[in-house]
Amino acid sequence: MNEATEQLEMYNLPLAKIHERLGAGFREENNWRVPASYGDVLAEYAAVRDGGAGLIDLSSRARILVSGSEAVMFLNGLITNDMKTIAENHWMAAAFPNVQGRLIASVRVARLADEPENKKASPKFLLETEPATHESVLRNITRFTMAGDFHVTEVTGETSLLSVQGKGAMEITRKVLGESVAGIPRDGALEIDWQESSVTVIRATYTGEDGFDLIVNTTLANALWDLLTDAGAQPVGHDALETLRIEAGIAQNEPIEAGAAIKSAESKDIGRITSVARSPRLKRTIALGYIRYEYLAAGTSVKVMSGETEVEATVNALPFVRGSWYGV
Repeated sequence: MNEATEQLEMYNLPLAKIHERLGAGFREENNWRVPASYGDVLAEYAAVRDGGAGLIDLSSRARILVSGSEAVMFLNGLITNDMKTIAENHWMAAAFPNVQGRLIASVRVARLADEPENKKASPKFLLETEPATHESVLRNITRFTMAGDFHVTEVTGETSLLSVQGKGAMEITRKVLGESVAGIPRDGALEIDWQESSVTVIRATYTGEDGFDLIVNTTLANALWDLLTDAGAQPVGHDALETLRIEAGIAQNEPIEAGAAIKSAESKDIGRITSVARSPRLKRTIALGYIRYEYLAAGTSVKVMSGETEVEATVNALPFVRGSWYGV
């Protein structure tokens, strides 16, 4: 009997040709082919960390619209946070459990301006999650769509997500999209008319620096990328982003079992590493992980198992690096 091997489909970003033109090296990330670097990881890191701004293609992240008169009630049954507490044009982070209560994803939920529906306002929410949890979130949402007045629209394939990160992100984004950007708070989200279409602007960070996520129809993504780079944003690949993210103490959904064990000074198993990077700013190796509550105090000495070798480590408060997002 012949054995059949399942081949997972590899997805290209809509702006893949731009990244190729810029000389990017690529890597596979959750079945997406993403730019790892444009040739100088340290320069890309510095563009974000040293007062400028980097431009990162995050179109592999999932984007799902939920709307309808019962959207608030619908989402409240699926997400841990109370959707009634999100004001229009704001966002919050939330946990997305399955029916057994086990966490399947961390999501960002933005409440956009209400849509008119039969002369009555209808709430509209944009859910965003990592590519690794895309299918789980979509599957858990869509199985309820016949139960009431709410509508689920998958928009990942028709939109692109470009993120401007760094102390200079505000200035660059204002140059391209206009002064309305200046009024967006740290937990804000705003739909802006642009080139006979619209851009959803979400002020958020992946790096500990100020940042703006720009969600645009894919047909306009090339033009938006070019305008942002002309305004001073430097393309940044996912290798530099990974270091910036870990420095900022921003976790992703990764299987804990895949990481190295964290042990106490007495060699008790107390947690797992999820992400590791070499920090150019701190000039040392840093890591994120899950650890037992009683060992969380900053300064606690622990050991990390690297193969058969024990590496001495110290628990630190997060973030490791406090960037412009924190007013630095």
